[in-house]
Amino acid sequence: KGLATNVAAYLGLKIPKSIDPINGSFPADANPKDYQPLMVKSSLESSAALSMEHTVKDTIATRKVAFLLADGVNETSVSLMKKMLEAKGAVVELVATKLGTVMAENKVELGIPKSLLTTDSVLYDAVYVPGGKKSIATLAAIPDAIHFLNEAYKHCKAIAADEDARNLLNATNFSAELASAPGVVISSKSKELATDFITAIGMHRFWEREKS
Repeated sequence: KGLATNVAAYLGLKIPKSIDPINGSFPADANPKDYQPLMVKSSLESSAALSMEHTVKDTIATRKVAFLLADGVNETSVSLMKKMLEAKGAVVELVATKLGTVMAENKVELGIPKSLLTTDSVLYDAVYVPGGKKSIATLAAIPDAIHFLNEAYKHCKAIAADEDARNLLNATNFSAELASAPGVVISSKSKELATDFITAIGMHRFWEREKS
């Protein structure tokens, strides 16, 4: 009834005070009561094996991390973060506004296997936004990039960003929570940022960010 009430409210419908029978699929000569659902207590209250809360922590091995970037990105911050994450067993994928390559601010070309049109935030365990003013300005003007971050935050995943990326983060739904949001790491010190990000990814999710 609770589910029906919520659905009806958004569809502008009213539900009857009682629904009888709930299941209307029964043979013509059958007793309808014999075909109605029963309230049965589950034999298993919860399963640690299926719980994301009880997943393996303190490691980032096999965790998939998206680097969100565009032309003009800071190649040094990309390389350092990628190297430190992969050294711990994480899988890194560069996600940009287009497939092929992007040109970093130091004129180094970076290969791009994924774009905002070919992948999605839900496919990653964490997101990193490297610096580079041109890259950040481009991403901040693209709704899909902001949505990418919003989804990662909503799903309680670790997020890291260089200090340059604040303009992009300020455009997200969680901009007002940046100063105190658990699992969101921002710094201008690349090695310190990478170390803190590794720790955050190792926590897997930050459930305290869920809205009540």
